[in-house]
Amino acid sequence: MLRDLFPNATKILIDANILVIIIVGQLRQTLLGSVSPGNFTLTPEDYTLITNEIGAFRASVTTPYLLAEVNTLFPKPDENTLIDCRRTLASYIPLLENNYAIPEVLAVDSSFASFGIADISIINAAAADTLVLTADWALNGLLEQRGCFVIHYEVLRQMIESIR
Repeated sequence: MLRDLFPNATKILIDANILVIIIVGQLRQTLLGSVSPGNFTLTPEDYTLITNEIGAFRASVTTPYLLAEVNTLFPKPDENTLIDCRRTLASYIPLLENNYAIPEVLAVDSSFASFGIADISIINAAAADTLVLTADWALNGLLEQRGCFVIHYEVLRQMIESIR
């Protein structure tokens, strides 16, 4: 569906909350409810929807700042779960196209103080051929203002539900 909605986007950049869903879903789908990024409870169907949608793109893009944020968002019911999440993330990282920008470049962005380094790195990496999938309404709005391809996960979820 996303490739049809954004035919010029060949890559997808997944924000931290969505990447956590992917990692936790790969590891243990029963933990998905503990990482819900919005006003809804995640289910295994959400994991399937996300992985199916991102699989349609030529590449998935990330930034080191985004990966650091993912690490802080993992569920921590016990130390073993956290370690397992980090191992799963480590195996997923080589599959991602890494976009690095030096902090000094990101820090001069006019929205840096409001959004922080991880979100500004997303904006910096959002090229003309990249769709950003986010669960953050404020970031979604800023990306739209800057003319980037972006869709909020709740919007995607509602669109899928409306055609079922």
